Amino acid sequence: MAQHDFVIANQGFPAFRTDLNNFLQAVGTTHSGTALPSGASAGLIWLDTTSATAPILKYYDGTDNITLATINHTSNTVDFNDSTISTPLAVTGNATAGAELRLPEDTDNGANYVAIKAPDTIASNLTLTLPSTDGTNGQALVTNGTGTLAFATVAVSLTYSKGTFTGNGSSTTITINSGRAVDNILVFVNGICLVPTDDYTISGTTLTFATAPVNLAEITVRYLPI
Repeated sequence: MAQHDFVIANQGFPAFRTDLNNFLQAVGTTHSGTALPSGASAGLIWLDTTSATAPILKYYDGTDNITLATINHTSNTVDFNDSTISTPLAVTGNATAGAELRLPEDTDNGANYVAIKAPDTIASNLTLTLPSTDGTNGQALVTNGTGTLAFATVAVSLTYSKGTFTGNGSSTTITINSGRAVDNILVFVNGICLVPTDDYTISGTTLTFATAPVNLAEITVRYLPI
């Protein structure tokens, strides 16, 4: 660490070389010292080493020394002065993907992260406003449809409907509600639940039995919630 007065005087070669080396050493150590170097001009950036473990990087504007950052040798971090982030904070995407904010895990545990990413295509601006307080155990984060989020208890009510038919001993098909598949209905013949695919199949609104239900068989189709 060194400082220089920024003056290379007319002098003999050995003295000139020493003077020049002293100046280069000052440049190489960011003009380190406990006070502003003598002869400093506006625009100089120098390192205040009053604290050996937390030197301060400063900018001299010709009158005052403006603090830029504190360099913490103990934690190996740089704390920038006046580094408040103004709002709104914009994270820019690129030509192939929407912007993404990554929050990494503890470096002792690895390099994985949790990311919040914008869609690649957005029809219009969307702002999500978080609730001001936490919810209670089991509540979910819900929206009011205009971007305001709140914690609420989500009530789940599952209902089903059914259709009844009567077998005639020969017909293997019945017509059921549209939009159904073997995994979202239950079929009973005389109270016995049939096995999907093995005992019946569905194509569109047509349910086909592998074997025609007997005459006067009570057929019940229960439509599960989907």
